[in-house]
Amino acid sequence: MNIELILEQLIKCNISSPLEQAHFLAQCEHESANFKHLSESSNYRYKSAKLIFAKYKAQIEAKQSEERATDDSFCPQPWLFDLVYGARMGNQLNGTDDHDGFNFRGGGLLQLTGKDNYAKFLEFANARGHKLSVDEIAEFTRTEAGAVLSAIWYWQINKIGKFALQDDAVAVSKLINCGSIHKPDSSVIGLEERIKATAKYKLLLG
Repeated sequence: MNIELILEQLIKCNISSPLEQAHFLAQCEHESANFKHLSESSNYRYKSAKLIFAKYKAQIEAKQSEERATDDSFCPQPWLFDLVYGARMGNQLNGTDDHDGFNFRGGGLLQLTGKDNYAKFLEFANARGHKLSVDEIAEFTRTEAGAVLSAIWYWQINKIGKFALQDDAVAVSKLINCGSIHKPDSSVIGLEERIKATAKYKLLLG
């Protein structure tokens, strides 16, 4: 993905400080695996799923036993995302019938997740000239234009720029990865890499 195009979109959305832009680019780079993944991968092996989605470990183990699968086998989809994302974040009530959990899995540069978030982003996108329906928003978020715009929406709605302008990479990383800075014991996945990427973009943008 072209960094210059991302910067153009940032400026259009009033994110003009090079410091804030550097933090934004660093977080997006990390979350999207160097701007390569615009959608959450659906290829989770059982051993990884039990670690990442530890809250649902018992259900995942039960499914693994039912499938007679090894730890290195891939979890079936849309079953896994319906399990871990269903019945919350505005998704379906029972987590199984209409595959909201799978359809509204992570998308965009900052991995927007959940039907509620997609619906709010839909309003933001349409206010900027896009004419999208609720049935089109998930696919749009996985395009380059939608991936950038969804990340900007998430960044602004959660007021992450405030901490970026204070050059607080830890707080910015917590807001992206943990959803809150008020979790002192929470660990940020890839914190060291996020900080290094921030330093890189600060040099790049002067």
